[in-house]
Amino acid sequence: IVVEDAIKPVWNQLAPPAVVNVECAEDVPPVPLQTAWDNCGVPIDVELVELELPGTCPNQTQITRIWTAEDACGNSTSRQQVINVNDNKAPVWDQAAPMSPINLACAQDVPPVPAQTLTDNCDVPIIVDFSEVIQPGDCPNEFTITRTWSAQDDCGNSTSRQQVINVNDDVAPVLVGLPANATVNVECSEQVPAVPNVTATDNCGIQVVVQFSEVEIPGTCSNQYTITRTWSAQDDCGNSTAFTQTINISDTKAPVLSGLPAGATVNLECSEQTPAVPAV
Repeated sequence: IVVEDAIKPVWNQLAPPAVVNVECAEDVPPVPLQTAWDNCGVPIDVELVELELPGTCPNQTQITRIWTAEDACGNSTSRQQVINVNDNKAPVWDQAAPMSPINLACAQDVPPVPAQTLTDNCDVPIIVDFSEVIQPGDCPNEFTITRTWSAQDDCGNSTSRQQVINVNDDVAPVLVGLPANATVNVECSEQVPAVPNVTATDNCGIQVVVQFSEVEIPGTCSNQYTITRTWSAQDDCGNSTAFTQTINISDTKAPVLSGLPAGATVNLECSEQTPAVPAV
C-alpha cells in the first residue's frame, strides 16, 4: 500500500481582487480572511506575508499581500493581492473663489482678505500660503493689489487661486455752497452779491482745498463792468472740478427827476402869474 498525498490544499474563499487601486492610505481594505482545507483532513495553516514598497509620500505606496497554504506533505498553494495607493488629487477649496477682478475708486473700499480653507481627499492637514503684491500707481488712490492663495498636500498635489483689485480714483471733488446762478445781471455795484463760502468734498474722504479767484473787467463808468469769479478743487489723484460765475453790472437807466411841476404846459394871462421855478 503506497500512501502519497500530492494534492494541494484548496481555498475556502474566492480569491480577493488581485489589484486594488486607492487614493489614500486610509482607504486600504482590511486583510481578508483566507482559509484552506486539505484532502486528507489535516489542519492547514495559512501564512500571510505583507510587503510595503513606500513612495514619495504617505499616500503613495504599494502593498503586496501573499497568502500561502501548505499541508503536512509540502503541497502548497498561494494567492496574491497588490494594493496601489496613489494620491493624485489636489486639495479642494471650501469656499467659492473670491470675485476677481474688483474695480474700486478708493483705498478705503478695498475688502479685507477673505478666509480661504481647503479639504483634502486623504484628510491630511492643508496649509494655505497667502501673498499680496501691491503695484503702486501715481497717487494714493491708484494702485493694483494681487492676492494669491496656494495650497499643497503632502504628496505635492497643489492648487491656487488669485484675486486682482484695481483701485482707480477718477471721480472729481464736489463743490459745496456754490451760488445758484452762473450768470448774474445787476444795475449797480452795490447790488453785487457777496462771495459765498464754497467748500469741497471728495469721494475718497481726503481733504480738498478750494481755490478761488476773482477778475474784474472795467467798463466805461463805475457802474458798468464785469466780475468773473472762479472756484476750483483738485484731489490728490488730479481729478478736478471748477465753477465760474459771471456778474454783469450795467446801469442802463436814466436818472429820475423829482419835484417837477405838475403840468408840462401852463397858460396864464399875466406875467405876475408865472409860477416860481420849483426845486427839481
